[in-house]
Amino acid sequence: MIRSHLIASVFCLSATVISSCQLIRADDNGPFKGPVSIRNSRPYNLLFMQFRPELPDIISPGQVRASAQLDLINNMLAPANYGAIKVLEDNEIDRIALSWSKGLAHKSEISFFVPILYRNGGVLDEIMNSWHKFLAIPATQDNPAGRTSFAPYHSNLFLTDSSGKVIVNQGNAFGLGDVSVSWKRSLLSSPRAGVAARVALKLPTGSSGLLLGSGSADLGVDLDIRYRTGRDIQWFANLGYLVSSGANPIPNMRKHMTQYVFGAEFASNRRDSYIAQIDGNSIAVWTGHPF
Repeated sequence: MIRSHLIASVFCLSATVISSCQLIRADDNGPFKGPVSIRNSRPYNLLFMQFRPELPDIISPGQVRASAQLDLINNMLAPANYGAIKVLEDNEIDRIALSWSKGLAHKSEISFFVPILYRNGGVLDEIMNSWHKFLAIPATQDNPAGRTSFAPYHSNLFLTDSSGKVIVNQGNAFGLGDVSVSWKRSLLSSPRAGVAARVALKLPTGSSGLLLGSGSADLGVDLDIRYRTGRDIQWFANLGYLVSSGANPIPNMRKHMTQYVFGAEFASNRRDSYIAQIDGNSIAVWTGHPF
């Protein structure tokens, strides 16, 4: 399901610091800096593996790339009650994503990803309220009461089923998320175009009781594509498929999910780059609510 009002419900700020044991030359990807390394950060979707948006280019054998990324994610999803079903997602998630990659022989590389999660009341609620007022964003089906009807800086993750039974009732939580490892192999590489395939495995290292992990493993495959038109414009896409063994604490979780990233980048010079990007993936949990 694609939610047309997602921007009114989920907001993310991201900052990345990249370090390296053997620095990768700044001109390895020319003036291009995309794609934006971001993922669907709805609390239930964070329980499952999702491929990080990447180009198909492979780092050289023996070369190492490491990064630390901080995402501040503001979630607000509160549709009107549907019978006995109540959905409330009102929180902020601070996510530190640590990654380490090493180039291997035969045009391949291996990567490890370690997320650290803190679900809390956060600091962005009033900023988001002001942003909604400035843009005159109306109440939506996702949140018919509007953001300002909820007190700021709360941490609520609540869900009941059609009988009114409470399935999820979580507040703050902090800890390690689910660690994943991926292997990428270049299938085509030239200055103009590139194609690579990725295979990844997610391990259940996060606490399923605190909803920091699913409590089970996921397996996925992904295809990365890049095509450049001239020196200043590149097009990119990621197409992924995930098989999950479910989430222990929550019923009605999807076992098969798809993911896509489409984007274009214009590098006006070696310093400035403009990226238009859309990311989408299957909804992770069927709540029974028709919103």
